[in-house]
Amino acid sequence: MVWIIDMLFRLAILVIVARVVIKWVGVPTSHGFGKLLDDITQPILQPFRSRLNIRGLQADFSPLLAILALIVFQWIIIRILNG
Repeated sequence: MVWIIDMLFRLAILVIVARVVIKWVGVPTSHGFGKLLDDITQPILQPFRSRLNIRGLQADFSPLLAILALIVFQWIIIRILNG
């Protein structure tokens, strides 16, 4: 069971990284695979975006913060489940 939870966290991180790469490359997120990644990651990234509402900032640090939070949550949950 622990490995399933570990894989889900890793998958979530991978999806966020894929979304960042797609944004960098310039693939539109209005349809297709870009929209799928956007729909999956939006609920994860939105809380960080709302708290990082810095005017004039060119970079979006919400994926970085979301990945760090997922890593911390993953570590905590795995430690709890392993005893």
